[in-house]
Amino acid sequence: EEIEQQAEELKATNNQLIKLDTFKQQMMSMIVHDLKNPLNSIIGLSKVGLQDQSLDHYQVINQDGLRMHHLVMNILDVYKFEDNQLQIKPLKVQLTDLVALAIQQIELLAQDKEIELQVEDLLSSPLEADPEFIVRVLVNLLTNATKYTPQGGTIKVGSASIQQQEKAYAKIWVQDNGVGIAPEFLDTIFNKYQQVNNKKSGMMRSTGLGLTFCKIVVEAHEGKIGVDSTQGEGATFWLTLPLADDAELSNIEENQISMSQANLALVVPIIDKIKQFEIYETSKITQALNELEVASNAELQNWKTALENAVYGHNEETYTKLLSIGQKP
Repeated sequence: EEIEQQAEELKATNNQLIKLDTFKQQMMSMIVHDLKNPLNSIIGLSKVGLQDQSLDHYQVINQDGLRMHHLVMNILDVYKFEDNQLQIKPLKVQLTDLVALAIQQIELLAQDKEIELQVEDLLSSPLEADPEFIVRVLVNLLTNATKYTPQGGTIKVGSASIQQQEKAYAKIWVQDNGVGIAPEFLDTIFNKYQQVNNKKSGMMRSTGLGLTFCKIVVEAHEGKIGVDSTQGEGATFWLTLPLADDAELSNIEENQISMSQANLALVVPIIDKIKQFEIYETSKITQALNELEVASNAELQNWKTALENAVYGHNEETYTKLLSIGQKP
């Protein structure tokens, strides 16, 4: 009897190891698949760029490098979330700025397939969202749309205001006219390592961790994410994010330049650090800003928030003005 019990325990352990090994293989296969194409472009085009100094080639290298960075960060952030370590930092940001930054990172991919990117009238009301995470969500959705849209196709980005849980939200969508998704996959497409096989076209829609990451980020903002699709007629991925208070954003912009001498003394060392970086070095700027203690200090909080908005919105004029605070004209 004891031997039979040990045999059952060994069998259960063996089954767990088999499942773990299968999971590991799926994960590694997905990572290699997702990283392979941009890596090939970086290696090949870097050789050509070194020979003829082509700016176009360097632009492709830059965009593919950013795509690889997004893929790696998706993996890291999904596991951070599972370990309760993922933190979002909502700011008041304009949707137009976030969409522009996302399109900038995939436009060469779209141009290569002669895909038309149509941005419909976007909401002018600001969002309450973490700009870095939401740009990555949009990049994921736009990249997927570009992959599965045929040569010469169209991708549309739009938005509308809605009521959700008695609050004002923005509904944002990315619509393609690609192969679409079969109904049986619509409920599972946001699961980790989900692959959707389109039998008619023979195309495999590999979502890896990209859509899982999108779902985690949107739900962390108390929003929702979903997809509507008819097979053969394309897909529309949509998400909702809370709208911010316009008055509060305007108030920050109007009062961000004035600062007391005591607060100015705290800000100047941070500004000196930030001036070493370019506006697009967001992680380094954020790290420097996090050294500033702003708790219960509205003046410092307003300045920090305004600077973060300028960085993520790539507003160089406001960015320069905020870094010049306290200087004589």
